[in-house]
Formats: sequence, structure tokens, C-alpha cells
Amino acid sequence: MGRKLEFDPDEKLKAAMRLFWAKGYAGTSLQDLVEQLEINRFSLYNTFGDKRQLFVTALERYSDQIIGRLIEPLLEPNAGLDALDRYLEQLQRGLNSSAGDFGCLVQTIGLEAANGHAELKELAVQRLQQLGELLRQTLLRAREQGLLAEHIDPTAAADMLLAQVQGAIFLRRATGNSDQSDRSLGMLRQQLRTWRTDIDQV
Repeated sequence: MGRKLEFDPDEKLKAAMRLFWAKGYAGTSLQDLVEQLEINRFSLYNTFGDKRQLFVTALERYSDQIIGRLIEPLLEPNAGLDALDRYLEQLQRGLNSSAGDFGCLVQTIGLEAANGHAELKELAVQRLQQLGELLRQTLLRAREQGLLAEHIDPTAAADMLLAQVQGAIFLRRATGNSDQSDRSLGMLRQQLRTWRTDIDQV
């Protein structure tokens, strides 16, 4: 019969996720994990595997809990332009909070991949592509609903939205304040209104 764990693995995984979120994969050492999780290396390996395995599990938690909450409006059955605006509003609020200091874990590992951590590239690209496709599907649905202006190409618009969102997140973390990211997302939401067919454009 296995020895009962003296800690809650779920709580330790949450702590690991927050550490990776704050410091990135490369910036987080095994010793950092041992100290933050308050467990020894044997317990860490025995419960989560090596650093990479723990990171992948933590990234899944981040995707489910952090990104998952953020994109909830886009997952609604009839999600269209209203849902897209709510998504941007939630992102805007998130970046205006203290959590904005951490930026985006997916973006962080993407930047690390560009600096030689190629093993992280696939993880970052996959999740960015998933978000881009979700944005595209939302815009396609808006087109089917007759709410997206004919001159807006859903694929190109989704690419632009993804780039703008990632840029705002980067600005928030790089500058340490939300001034520029808030203005950027506010302007993006205004631009989104000009794509609609159900609002008179001035």
C-alpha cells in the first residue's frame, strides 16, 4: 500500500503554475520549485515527474483555468460580435488587475522558444493557433448571423485580433502598468463596432 501524500498535489500544481507564470520556464529552476512548493525533490519527481513534465501539466492547468475563464464568451453556442466584445472586455479588466503583471504564460514560453528553447515552441504555437481559430470561428458565426460587415475578412480579422491582443498583453507586462494596454484594447473594441451591420456608422 502506497504511502499517503502529506500534501495536496492540486495545491502544489497551482503554486507551480503561478511560479512558471511569473518567471517562465527557463527562469524557473528546480530549486525555485522546491522552495515555492515546499516539498523536497524526491516528492516533486515522484508526484509530477521532471521539470518539463511539471511544466506541461501546469500549462494545461493555466489553459483550463486562466485562459478557459477568459474565453468563456467565445465558447457560447451562438457566440458572435457581442461575445467577442465581452472577451476583450474581460481581457481588459484582467490586464488592469494585479494578475496583468504576469502577462501570458503562453506568450512567455513563445518568447523563450525564440531564444533557444525550441522544445517549448510547439506548446506555444498550438495554443496561439487554437485562440486564433476560436476568434475566426466567432467571426464566421457573426457573418452567418448577418452582423459582420461584408468587407471584413474573418480570417484576416482573426489574425489581426490575435496580434493586437498579444501586443496588449506584452505592453502590460513590459511597462508594469496598464495605461497603454487599456487604451489599446479600448481602441480595439471601438474598431470592432465599425465591423457591425446593426449599428449606424457615423
